[in-house]
This record gives sequence, C-alpha cells and structure tokens, in this order.
Amino acid sequence: PRSTLFPYTTLFRSSYGRRYGVIGRNGVGKSTLMRAISRRELPIPDDMDVVYVEQEVQGDENTPLQCVVSADTERSQLMGEEIELTSKLHENPEHATRLEEVYKRLSEIEADKAESRAAALLDGLGFNRHMMSSMKSNEFSGGWRMRISIARALFMTPKLLLLDEPTNHLDLPSVLWLADYLTRWPHTVVVVSHDRDFLNTVCTDIVYVKDKKLYAYPGNFDDFEI
Repeated sequence: PRSTLFPYTTLFRSSYGRRYGVIGRNGVGKSTLMRAISRRELPIPDDMDVVYVEQEVQGDENTPLQCVVSADTERSQLMGEEIELTSKLHENPEHATRLEEVYKRLSEIEADKAESRAAALLDGLGFNRHMMSSMKSNEFSGGWRMRISIARALFMTPKLLLLDEPTNHLDLPSVLWLADYLTRWPHTVVVVSHDRDFLNTVCTDIVYVKDKKLYAYPGNFDDFEI
C-alpha cells in the first residue's frame, strides 16, 4: 500500500480503536519517540491520558494484585476517604453527606470489581493465584515485574497506551493473550515491536520510522511488506 508522511499529531486525532505498530531499524529513534509522547513533548489533547510501559515496576512488599489495583488512584483515594469518614461519623453527622457522595462514586467506577478485573489481567499474563495474591512483588525477577507493569497499564485503560517491546518479557501463551486483549482495546494503542506475528494480529496501521520521519501504512505488518 502507499505510504503517507505521518505527522505526530495524527496519533492523537485518531479514532478510538486504532492500533499503531512502530517499526524501523535499531537506533532510528522509536523509543525516543515513545518517550517524547509519554512526556507530552508533542501536542496531546489535555483530556487524553497517556500510559507508557517501558520499565518494570519497582519491587516492594505489595503483591502483584495489590500493585495492579493501586494503579486506580481515584479508587484508592475514595476508599481511604470512606474509612476516615466512617470512623468520624459519630463525631460529626454532617460527614454523612460526603460519605453518600463517596459511596455513589465508588459504585459508578465499579470499585467492587477492581480486584477480580486485576486478577483476570494477571492470570492472562501468566500469574497463578498464589503468585498474584501471596508473593511480594520484590520476590519476582525483572521479567515478571514487567508483566506487572503491563497489567497495571491495562488496568488503568488509558486513552493512549504506549507499549515498548512488550513481548520481550512474555512466554507464548501470554503473548497470544495480550495480542487478543489489545484487539479489543477501546482506545488508541502505539506499540514498538519486532514480533511479526504480534504486529499482524494487533495492528490496524504500521508507522515506519526512517530518517527522523514517520511514514504510515494502512494494515498490519504483512500489508506493509507488500
């Protein structure tokens, strides 16, 4: 197919559901582009949240499940406020009004389903129940902590998801699961990868980086090669 010179801002005006595979020779600046997008050094709409998965999570005393669920900062803040308001309700009945607002918002964001959703993501990425719920994140190798990072990003459901070589840290079942999951992603995905099969499954468009310019090709990697 014919290519078109691809302005950076096209990424951010794209309809939801577009999935871009960024390819090019090593050292041409693919990761630099991703970092620039993540730091908003390129124009991005204010209402478009961006999550860039480049590094593994920092291991600590939290379990993988806790690491993923804690990515929803609004839920964590509301649940903390709920505990505080409940403990002080007998001191000041006026807290009841705010407590009702907190309950309503928790219901709207389906806070009660957060752990089951996080567990499903970790399961897809190869964690069994013991690993996700009983082991501490600092007990895992860097590759497994990268899987936690991917799960956190998916859990957050950003409008712009940036993945840099995600399949490098996954076994085949997890690669297949992630590819399938991303085909149903409701927003925009930009992924750097050398995995041809992964690009063929996931991508609706290919962005070829050459001479500090971006060239867009409709379709997946096989379409790009024609």
